[in-house]
Amino acid sequence: MSNIDIILIVIVSLYTLMITFKIMSLKKVNNNYEILQKHQPSKNDIIDIVNQKAPSVITGEVDNWFIFDENDKIVEDKLNHKTLSENTNNLCYVMPIVKKFNISNLPQDKNTPVIKETNTKHFLVLLEGELSIYLFNPIQEQEVKNNNNIYGEGNNKKLKYMEIKLYSEQVLHIPYLWHYSYQCLTPCKVLDVNSETLLTLPYTIVCNLGKK
Repeated sequence: MSNIDIILIVIVSLYTLMITFKIMSLKKVNNNYEILQKHQPSKNDIIDIVNQKAPSVITGEVDNWFIFDENDKIVEDKLNHKTLSENTNNLCYVMPIVKKFNISNLPQDKNTPVIKETNTKHFLVLLEGELSIYLFNPIQEQEVKNNNNIYGEGNNKKLKYMEIKLYSEQVLHIPYLWHYSYQCLTPCKVLDVNSETLLTLPYTIVCNLGKK
């Protein structure tokens, strides 16, 4: 066996071990109904927030993003991948291999079914508007599968949730494996920020393939 073969075996073994520990960490969930709050957190603060695996409201994060004009209005042309990538470094993993940004312009009264969070690091950024967000802990997964509707006729009254209001330029961290739904109280512009690393991406791909 050559030196190169030995080095490759060591690298693969270490990578496999690191993924195993990461998966074990991801599978640990926090079912407590508590909401953390932080104003203008640092990168390390946000890492701590994610590690606590509890829904968290962040304020002041968007204040210094370079997406506003002199009148504090959003410049649509600045909502591109490059600018968003530069401004969301605090919200993304260190050295991510995937950064995804999705912008939704939603009308008043728009609502969603209950959605399972399958991204390991997801921040919902409310750029404009007002949202009412319902959060469901992971222990209710089977009940969500039975009926993921919480609005109007036929809604699932067995689901237990906590409701928060999110206002313009506030950020919500939605923990991995939690469930959520939201309703627009006014017209809203929502930015979803997702990122994955070399350790988390393979696991999420396998999990999502298993659902198809």
